[in-house]
Amino acid sequence: MFARAREKARQNSCLNNVKQLQLSILMYVQDYDEIFCLGQNANGRWYQLMQPYINNDQILFCPSEPAKNPGYGWNIRGGNSASNTATGLYLNNGMGYTYASGDIDTPTGARLAMSQITHPAETIVIGDLSPVYGNGIGYLVLYSESYIPNLHNEGGNYGFVDGHAKWLAKSSVWGSQVCNVRKP
Repeated sequence: MFARAREKARQNSCLNNVKQLQLSILMYVQDYDEIFCLGQNANGRWYQLMQPYINNDQILFCPSEPAKNPGYGWNIRGGNSASNTATGLYLNNGMGYTYASGDIDTPTGARLAMSQITHPAETIVIGDLSPVYGNGIGYLVLYSESYIPNLHNEGGNYGFVDGHAKWLAKSSVWGSQVCNVRKP
């Protein structure tokens, strides 16, 4: 019981971090003509691009996994593969991957403008990064059930395009449209 209460406290602290990061993302978007960055581009990874908007680097660390830097990831691709028509989720339907390889992975094939996101309160930008995808590079992978966060009491914390942050159960993220920029 005490372990669960401690984890709930860490979950709430983490949620505050996600909210602060989401606000830094919105400040970045305002400064760049309402255009979101990609998970990685020629100038660095998403969390490095947010540095001018962050007062305290500690918000990059999840209290449940303080050794992981960053503790949060950018929704690079959205839902599951295009062949999964049962859920209506499509692979290239996230906030964007990387410029360097030309692999952008957005529904428009380019960096997303705020105006292109029709359901900002229902679209994930960032979230808990557990389990880690790749080499701890800050990518949130929602197209594979095995990578959906299950860090805080069987769920994870997420930041949405409109700026709000909330905890979602793993079961409510998998197969949900919150993963996708474009909704069917």
